[in-house]
Amino acid sequence: MDEVRAEPVAAPVQEAGAATMWPLPQWLTVLCIVGGALAAVVLSIPFVVSTWVVEGDSMAPTLHAGERIVINKLAGDPSLGDVIVHRVVTPGGRRHDYVKRVVAVGGDTVSYLDCVLHRNGSAVDEPYVLDALGSCGGDLDELVVPDGHVTVLGDNRADSVDSRVYGPIPNADVAGTLWFRL
Repeated sequence: MDEVRAEPVAAPVQEAGAATMWPLPQWLTVLCIVGGALAAVVLSIPFVVSTWVVEGDSMAPTLHAGERIVINKLAGDPSLGDVIVHRVVTPGGRRHDYVKRVVAVGGDTVSYLDCVLHRNGSAVDEPYVLDALGSCGGDLDELVVPDGHVTVLGDNRADSVDSRVYGPIPNADVAGTLWFRL
């Protein structure tokens, strides 16, 4: 039977004048990893979320003036029922940011007549809408929402400037989707 014998491994020979690398203490290695990860998270926050202050009561009872909200900028294209922040640029070049609810997406047929929202031929149940004693603001004549756009309305229809005034919103003008309130 052949025997196998382990040979001792010789330590590498260091050339004269060569630099030696001392291993870092374990706590310092962990600190560097955790610190690097924390720095990456902190630096990416402005690209992922942002905070906004609600102005006005157009989204009451869901949101109220003075409330702080956090939006997710990476949520993708808005879906039905999402509360979004979007921008509208007036013909004079002024930019306005609004928080509204998505009531129709690209390809939907939508109208808002006599305080009733219709989407694709059916009345939509909207339990989040503020009942303002029969006052529901203006109407929205039937339209087909272009692809890549959404139609938005405020939950307080009697006190909201929304798609009834400025039409469908391009998805590119959506800053983000409501994530939570502060």
